[in-house]
Amino acid sequence: EFSTNNAQEIMQLLTRGNRQRTQEPTAANRTSSRSHAVLQVRVRQQRRLRGLSEEVRVGKLFMIDLAGTERASQTLNRGKRMKEGAHINRSLLALGNCINALSDRAGNRPHFVNYRDSKLTRLLKDSLGGNSRTVMIAHISPASMNFEESRTTLIYADRAKNIRTKVKRNLLRVTFHMTQYSSIVAELRREIERLQAKVQDRGSEHRRAGEKADIREVRAEVQQLSAQYSRGEVSRLREQLVSAFREQMEIRRSLVELENSSMELHIDTSRRLLTIADWEREKARCARKWQEERNTEKRDRGKEEERESGSEETAAP
Repeated sequence: EFSTNNAQEIMQLLTRGNRQRTQEPTAANRTSSRSHAVLQVRVRQQRRLRGLSEEVRVGKLFMIDLAGTERASQTLNRGKRMKEGAHINRSLLALGNCINALSDRAGNRPHFVNYRDSKLTRLLKDSLGGNSRTVMIAHISPASMNFEESRTTLIYADRAKNIRTKVKRNLLRVTFHMTQYSSIVAELRREIERLQAKVQDRGSEHRRAGEKADIREVRAEVQQLSAQYSRGEVSRLREQLVSAFREQMEIRRSLVELENSSMELHIDTSRRLLTIADWEREKARCARKWQEERNTEKRDRGKEEERESGSEETAAP
């Protein structure tokens, strides 16, 4: 990562990165790129004057130059270049899987997006499914020998077009801690003292030149401005405290609702467990009753068989 101050330095870094990219002629392309190129520009904007709260705007720009897919039968690469082509195809396959999952998720179908398949997808996570606007430019060839590559490229771009994202402003509100207010107030006091000293110096110069300057009016204006500034800061602090109190009350209300819902779930679960226990007891009672009836039937059958055998023995003599 490099810190820059203007667009010229960014262009110099971009030119330097392009010079470091590896290119190698193949049977399909004379200037074939052997790697992807990713340029990430992060811009941070904030006010120079410090206050009790601060707004920070953050923006990111991603520019990606993807290397094309390679077929070993067309490029005729061997050795190291063949391994590079395999790595390029693997990263493009991982990117295609992420694009397919994101486009399916846009159609209200839940899909897991695996950004960890490759370094390329991890770098492009915010560009694909984050708070961003994405534009894909596909390069195809009108030649008939490249029909299959052109077709897959168009399908690839069409799937990326189906991705839907919700874009919002990257605005961070930073509120300082109470311990930092003292330093801010001290800085404001030093600024007021510096202005008062400047006013006094100008008054002495005017008096030397023979001009009459009413320093009291200037001091009154300075005091009035400082009072207005302090009142504005106090009102802003009051609004922040009120908003924090409201957020705290909302959080407490949501916690109470969650506790009530958990209690209802616990009661419902206990009721269902009692129902299951009653059903188990009824099942055991029915099983015992059925077993007793079966035993009684067996005993009755045994007695009848004994009677029948006894009657046959008496009838035999």
